[in-house]
Amino acid sequence: MTAMLPTLGSLSLFVAVLAFIAAWIFYRNARPDSPGNTGYARKSVALAAIALLVASAALMWLLFARDYNVAYVYSYVGNDLPGLYVFSAFWAGQEGSFLLWALFAAALGYLLCIRTGDWEAPVMRVYIPSAVVLVVLTIISGPFEVVSRVVADGAGLNPLLRDPWMAIHPPVAFIGYAAMSIPFAYAIAGLGWKNGDDWVRQALPWALLGWVTLGTGIIMGGFWAYKVLGWGGWWGWDPVENASLLPWLTGTALFHGLLLQRSRRKLPRTNILLAVLTFGLVIYSTFLTRSGVLEGASVHTFGVSAVGLWAGLWMAAVIGYGVYRLYTARTEITGERIDEPVFSREVLLVVGAVVLVLCAAVIGLGTTAPILNRMTGGEGAAVDISFYGRTTLPLGILIALSMGISVLLPWSPTGSVNRTTLWASVVSGAVAVVGAYLIGVSGLLLLLFAGGAVFALAITLVKLERTLRQQGWRAAGGPISHLGAALMFVAIAASTTGREQKADLIYETPTRILGYELTFTGWVGEPGGKQSATVMLSRPGDITPEVVRPKLYQMYGSGRMMVRAEPHISRRFTNDLYIAPVQYLPPDQAVAETGQLNTRAMGGILTVELSVKPFMSVLWTGVILVLLGGVLAIRRRALLSLKVREEDLHTDR
Repeated sequence: MTAMLPTLGSLSLFVAVLAFIAAWIFYRNARPDSPGNTGYARKSVALAAIALLVASAALMWLLFARDYNVAYVYSYVGNDLPGLYVFSAFWAGQEGSFLLWALFAAALGYLLCIRTGDWEAPVMRVYIPSAVVLVVLTIISGPFEVVSRVVADGAGLNPLLRDPWMAIHPPVAFIGYAAMSIPFAYAIAGLGWKNGDDWVRQALPWALLGWVTLGTGIIMGGFWAYKVLGWGGWWGWDPVENASLLPWLTGTALFHGLLLQRSRRKLPRTNILLAVLTFGLVIYSTFLTRSGVLEGASVHTFGVSAVGLWAGLWMAAVIGYGVYRLYTARTEITGERIDEPVFSREVLLVVGAVVLVLCAAVIGLGTTAPILNRMTGGEGAAVDISFYGRTTLPLGILIALSMGISVLLPWSPTGSVNRTTLWASVVSGAVAVVGAYLIGVSGLLLLLFAGGAVFALAITLVKLERTLRQQGWRAAGGPISHLGAALMFVAIAASTTGREQKADLIYETPTRILGYELTFTGWVGEPGGKQSATVMLSRPGDITPEVVRPKLYQMYGSGRMMVRAEPHISRRFTNDLYIAPVQYLPPDQAVAETGQLNTRAMGGILTVELSVKPFMSVLWTGVILVLLGGVLAIRRRALLSLKVREEDLHTDR
C-alpha cells in the first residue's frame, strides 16, 4: 500500500493547485446576480483543503511506515525514533513545513470563505494566489520524491529537534504565518470597496490571531532554546530568530493602527501599508530561512535551495503589487487627520507604532547584514550581537514610556488625567531606577529602560483594575497584554545583572562557583540513550545538597553522530540557576591534560558553565500575560464583528 502513497501525495498537490485556480476564477466572475459562482468557489477551496489533507496524511503514513525509499522519510526518520518525533518529522524539513503551511492556509481560507459575508469574493481573489504559491513551493521542494535504495535505517532526526517543544512550536508559528496573509487580503480588497473603512472591522480579529499565534510560536522556540540548547539564554539574536520577529513587530503596529482607524478613522493609508509590509516580512522570513543565503551565519537555516528564488519572487510580487495598488488608489482613501496635541492617546499610539516599525527596521538591517556583506565581497558574517542591544534599547525606552502614557491619557481632548496615578507611576519609575542601580544594573539607558518599564507597569495595573471593575474580564485583553509587556521589560532589564562562570569539576572534588558548591559524582543513563551527569549542588545554609543532572551525550541524527548538551535549570522566583555542561574528559585524558594522578581525577573532569539568571519567572509570566491578553482581544473583536454583521443583516431585512 505504501508504494502508492507517494503518487497519491503528488497527485493531491496538483489537485490542490487546480482547485485553488478554479476557485479564483469563480470568485473573479462572482456577481450579486450570479451567486452560483460563489458556491462553486467555496466548493473548490474545500476541495483544495481536502487534497492537501490527503497529501499530509500520505506523508505522515510514509513517515510512520518508515518507507526509506522516500527521500524525505530517509532524511528525518530512523528506526529508533519515538512516535512523537516521527510525528514532528513531518515539519522538520522544508518540504514538510511548506506542506504544513499550505494546509493551514487552505483551512484558514475555507474558514475565511464562510465568515466574510459580502467581502468574500474580493478578499478571496487576493488571498488565493498566495495559497497557490505555497502549494507550488511544496511541489518544487518535493516531499514525495522517491529514490530507489535498499537501506535498513534512515538518517534520523537531528537530536536538537527531539524535544516536545519542537513538536508544537513550528505548527503554531505556521498558523501565524498563514493568518498574517488575511489582513493583507482585506487591505487590498478594501481599496476597491465602496466603504473603505469597513475592511478594518473584518480584518482586526484575523490580525490579532496572526499576532498571537506567531508570537506564541516565537516564544515556544525561545523556551526550547533556553531549555535545550545550553547556550545560556532564550534569545540569541540569531538571523533566523530575528526573521520571525520582524513580521510580529510590524503586526503589533498593524493591529494598534487598525484599532485607531476603527475608533477614530485615522491612519487609513498607513494601515494598508503595514498590512502589506507585515505579510511581505512573513515571506522574507521564509526567504531567509530556506534560500540558503544565511548558510554559515545561522544555526537554524536550511541549506541552499532553489525554493529561495521562488520565495524571493513571491515577496517582491506581494510588496510590489500592494504598494502599486495603494499608490493608484491613494486619492480615494479618506480619513481623519491627526491634529490632536502631542500628549494625546492618538499621537502616542502613532508614536508607538512608528517605534515598533523602527525596531523591525534596525533588526532587519542586522539580520540582512550577512547578505549585504557577501554582496560586497565579504564572507557573509553576521553582525555582533551587541549591535542589537545598542540599537533597540533606546527604542525600547520609547515603547515603555509611550505604552504607559497612552494608557493614562483619555481619548477625548477635554478629558482629564488622573494626576494621582501619574505621580504615583512617576515615583514608582524613579524608585525602580534607584533599585535597579543598587542590584547592579549599569548604564544610563538600561536604568531608564527599567524605570520606564515600572512606570508603564504601575499605570497598567491601575487601568486593569478599573477595566475589570467597570467592564469585566472580557474587555481586559489590552491591559493584560500591556501588563505582560511591562513585566517582560522589567525582567529583561534585571537580566543584565546575571552572573556566569565556567569551571572544571574534578570527580568527587567539591568546587565553589559563584557562591555555590558543586561536586561531580558520576553518570546515569536516561531514556532515549541520553547520559546525565550527577552533580551535588549546595548553597550557603543548605542542610541537604540538591541533586542536579545536566545532560551531555552522543546521539545519531541527520546521518552523523553528534555531541549534544542540555542544561539543568533550577527555577526559583527570584532567579534561575542554569548549569550547562561544556565538555567531559574521561579519566585517562583528564590525567594526561591536568597531570593529577590522584584517585579523584581518575573519575574524569566535567566542565560546566554556571549562570545565575534573575527574574526569569517574571519574564515567562509576562510572556503568558501578553498572549493571554491577545486571546481575550481576539474573542472580543470577533464577537463585536459578528454582532455588527448580524445588525447589518437585520437592517437589510
